[in-house]
Amino acid sequence: MSEVAVPLAGPLPMVAVIGIGNPLLGDDGVGVEVIKEMERLALPKHIRLYDGGVGGFSLLGLMEGHREAIFVDALEMGLKPGSIRQLDMEKLKALKPQLRYSLHEVSLKECLPLLQLLDNPVKISVIGIQPKTVSPGLGLSPEVRDSIPYVIKTVLKVLGVKDAENPYSGR
Repeated sequence: MSEVAVPLAGPLPMVAVIGIGNPLLGDDGVGVEVIKEMERLALPKHIRLYDGGVGGFSLLGLMEGHREAIFVDALEMGLKPGSIRQLDMEKLKALKPQLRYSLHEVSLKECLPLLQLLDNPVKISVIGIQPKTVSPGLGLSPEVRDSIPYVIKTVLKVLGVKDAENPYSGR
């Protein structure tokens, strides 16, 4: 009986988790706050966390070298403040446009279709959090602040991470 060589699995593809938002506009900063919380977790080495700031075309550069990207952002979805939804590209396209505070801004919704034009398109997931208030001011509303552990749990589920060292994975 001869032995059969079984190829070993290569390294896992790199995954980017990108929090988007402007902390100077209340609940709009939730994506950035989620990334700050996730930085305290023991995550696998193939997962990279990024503060995507206010987004725009700079998001394209953050995804270089990654096979998958998960965006975390405050999205107006017509839901109760703090509600969380995982959206694909079609669901994201159906959302109404968000108010812009600058003509220089390019929204996540406008930027994502460009990613599909790349030579190696990145698999994209969007975790949306319904804001209560998006207006000048620091800090998140209590509803959105309280949703952060559940947002993290959702991101970990999408990543397939279940680890005793991550307090959010078992909630």
